[in-house]
Amino acid sequence: MNQRDLLRRAVDSEPVPADLSALVRTSLEGHRSRNWLGLLAGLAACCVLLVAGLNVYTVSVLRVGLNDHVHCGLGRNFPVQAESNEMAAALGPEFGPMVQPMMQKTSGLRLISAHKCFVGKRQYIHFVFEGSDGLTSVSITEQAGLEWLPVQQEREIDGQAVIGFEDDHYMVFVSSAQPKPDLAKNVEEVLGFRL
Repeated sequence: MNQRDLLRRAVDSEPVPADLSALVRTSLEGHRSRNWLGLLAGLAACCVLLVAGLNVYTVSVLRVGLNDHVHCGLGRNFPVQAESNEMAAALGPEFGPMVQPMMQKTSGLRLISAHKCFVGKRQYIHFVFEGSDGLTSVSITEQAGLEWLPVQQEREIDGQAVIGFEDDHYMVFVSSAQPKPDLAKNVEEVLGFRL
């Protein structure tokens, strides 16, 4: 008798437990449910990390507009202009025509400066408004690198309310001590930008 036959006789001589099939099914189902729970927990963790990462990214992009507001607006590093034609001339032919519509669409705020300025190496088109709650900046700058705001974003950063949106080439920011969603909507209309 060869080893194969001996092994077969040994296996055949052992009784098979009656509940073996049920034990195998229960064991497999337990592994299957634990696998799904692990997968769901992993997906939930990925979603939390993605949302947290997007929030950090959004704040960093909104800070681009806030930097101009803090440096130029709140720092009072801007020319005070009495006439709209002075403001239009300071902005040049591309952005100068926006001065009158900006003045008309900003009830409760007085436009006191419209100019080009730099914070670091970044250039801004900057409209500074004065109102009962302080200064409000509308800052326009070209997108750089991989900056993007897929939809209008609003956050409070360092005690200032910042709203940001973009078009294909520019990002626009409205920064002030109090949120101004109506002003952001009016600015969007003046610029012809889409949200």
